[in-house]
Amino acid sequence: KLPDWPSIILPMATASDLVKNHNQKQNRPILRIVPPNYVQAELMAEKIVDSKTGSNQVKVAIFRDSSNYKYSSDLAGALRKQIESKNAAVIFDGSIGPEGSGEYITESFAILRPDYIVFLGMLDTGIPLVRQIEAMKELENANGKSPWNPVILLSDGSVDKEIEGRSEST
Repeated sequence: KLPDWPSIILPMATASDLVKNHNQKQNRPILRIVPPNYVQAELMAEKIVDSKTGSNQVKVAIFRDSSNYKYSSDLAGALRKQIESKNAAVIFDGSIGPEGSGEYITESFAILRPDYIVFLGMLDTGIPLVRQIEAMKELENANGKSPWNPVILLSDGSVDKEIEGRSEST
């Protein structure tokens, strides 16, 4: 006999407890449908472009994760296309991680002063990147330069409790 049709269809990635709690109560399957990368890219680009006030063009830095390049590159390419179609500027687009550059953030990168730093990859690469961004922000701000406080956007593979706890400060 084939299993029952799903009693719930989730059109996006949601909390794991929803599936667990539902299965405990009803013991019926749930179907998750995660949006494709181009949909995620559209939503990220809207967030980035719509949040900018004033007449300055939004400056975005995109980091791809070389340890998960297929996912990362596909999403980064779609994001870049969306950002540029909205008349914003991708001022940096590079790979980081085990097969990419060793040092993620350098002084030459900080000179770019992007408004948004987008990391599309996994936790093991995401945490060191966030730490380096935090250190570079402190250094830049301590040197008497105008405050630099870029928004950091992380893809779902790079979020955990350590990062979540820092969300207000980064």
